[in-house]
Amino acid sequence: MTNEEQGTNLMSNLENLIREIPNLSKEDFYHKIIDLKRINERFYLNNQSYCSEIDYVSTNIGAYLGTNSDKLGWGHSLQYYKDYLVNTINSMLLEVKSFGIPLENDIKIKPSINISNIQSQSQEQNQTQTITISFLLEILKDSLTSEQINEIKEIAKNETDPNKAKPKVLQKILSFGGNTFSNILASLITNPDIWKYLTNN
Repeated sequence: MTNEEQGTNLMSNLENLIREIPNLSKEDFYHKIIDLKRINERFYLNNQSYCSEIDYVSTNIGAYLGTNSDKLGWGHSLQYYKDYLVNTINSMLLEVKSFGIPLENDIKIKPSINISNIQSQSQEQNQTQTITISFLLEILKDSLTSEQINEIKEIAKNETDPNKAKPKVLQKILSFGGNTFSNILASLITNPDIWKYLTNN
């Protein structure tokens, strides 16, 4: 099965899951959470952001299986956790629609780490391999207009949780037009350090 076919099937499964969740009992909902864990492991390379969100729901539902309580973990209702998981699934769905299924060799970007005077050699090596925030900001400045950057900043101001903000940011980038993502990706790939890595490996 090709990546495109897998992506189509994955989107279909996620969309079906979104439709099913509102009518599920607590026990059936818990089983669907387990299914979603497997999807995350297989298709999203065990994405830690999704993993933590799924585990959050799983833990708070699993602890109350077999009880008649209307309130579950942290005093929230079953509907709260259903809505929470649907938001996570929507993020997963939007990611596949926008960028396809994640691959093991996809470039992963993480914030730079702080360096102290007494850091170990391994920390120094880690630092040299880390793409810094300033570098990413330069990529954005090269790829987006100041107005587009301000629109993304506005999302950040209104939603401090990056996990919750992710689908809004993806939608915003898509609204800028198809060339925007291509520009960002091209700027990233042609960065001298990344380009050197690509030519030597």
